[in-house]
Amino acid sequence: MHRALTGAACCAAAALALAATTASAPASAVTYSCGGLYTDYVGALVLDTPFVGTAVLDGVSRAMTVAPVKVNDNMLSVEIVTAGQSRQTTADFEVRTDTTGRGQIFFSSYSGEGVSTNLICASGTRVTSITGMVATQDGPAEFTVTRT
Repeated sequence: MHRALTGAACCAAAALALAATTASAPASAVTYSCGGLYTDYVGALVLDTPFVGTAVLDGVSRAMTVAPVKVNDNMLSVEIVTAGQSRQTTADFEVRTDTTGRGQIFFSSYSGEGVSTNLICASGTRVTSITGMVATQDGPAEFTVTRT
């Protein structure tokens, strides 16, 4: 079961909405779409490129990188730079899908967890942009990370 996002009740609504739609569909109805499989984030045959962007809390931007660790494996390295200090964690991530097969990603950060609220796939199912909320030492921050 997914652990609660430390200090960030803001993400619970997104997770509950996805869980509600996931529970109502039979498994046979799911055709995977944007971000519905963990390989859409890390790569199936070769290691995919990292996502880079920012996490913003109270108007302060923090550099953020979400990088695949292994090919065809559900592990990510998440780094957030706060006040000149880089904080990083490497851990497994979880993908949940709704009735359309669209994914939502849950991952660890140095201060708790992060959850996506929107994914963009340029073509096919490979994720090129993730928007969501991530725990930081100062509270939950909105983030957007992208890759080409």
